[in-house]
Amino acid sequence: MEIRMRSWLLFIVIIMTSQFPGLTQSILLHRRVPSVIQRNEEDSGEKTSPFNARTFCILTYLPIGQDAIFYSAPGASLQFQSENRVVFKQNRPVAIGYNSGIKWSMLSIAQNVQQPLSGGAVHRSQTLQQFAAPLGFFVRFKLSNNGGRIGTFIDLGCNGFWNFSNALIVSDAPDPSANLGARRITSTYNRLTYINKWGYEMEMRMGRGIWAVHILYRANKLFKSSPFVNDGARLPDLARWQLGVNLNFWKFKKSKKDEDEI
Repeated sequence: MEIRMRSWLLFIVIIMTSQFPGLTQSILLHRRVPSVIQRNEEDSGEKTSPFNARTFCILTYLPIGQDAIFYSAPGASLQFQSENRVVFKQNRPVAIGYNSGIKWSMLSIAQNVQQPLSGGAVHRSQTLQQFAAPLGFFVRFKLSNNGGRIGTFIDLGCNGFWNFSNALIVSDAPDPSANLGARRITSTYNRLTYINKWGYEMEMRMGRGIWAVHILYRANKLFKSSPFVNDGARLPDLARWQLGVNLNFWKFKKSKKDEDEI
């Protein structure tokens, strides 16, 4: 009886230990083959679609074609933009993509008593501040063949945007003896009735690697008529052209190398 029990125990141990090599080999084949194939596809640029790039952009407004009295101050008007750009089939000579994000613009209005938002006074500064959410589509022309990398490119596209926050910020430098010791008074006017909340623009980006030059043209009127401003007439348009620099941070999925793969 005791011999029979030992025989059964030995048989069970042999069966169990003989299964380990087969199971281990099965796991290695299952893990190694897909990862190698996937990495080879990535190296050839086939798995880089969609290609995601996070872009930070600084633009300045160009004083082109503005009214002689009501215009944005050159050099003092800026826009900061952060967006996500997705390119499909990045490795192809011509690809399409879309972009979405948020932008913050500050249009500084040149001061004189004749301009329609002056209120009959020359202020220290007047700034039209806007927060907008753009959504656009573009075509990318790739000028260098770097596989799945960003390389040298030109983007041509258009954006629609929603100005969800608009404010006129007026700053004055009064006499502190007559203003409770204050040397600066700032007033903020919100919910402006003379701003178009929806708009669209044309864009062109030329770049290489992480850097790009960005040109924007706002195709719609910035203002609309309001009975409370400029005697009910539409305000003259401010600068439509913008020129800026982009910094791109891009990423795309890559397979992790197995620790047990040679």
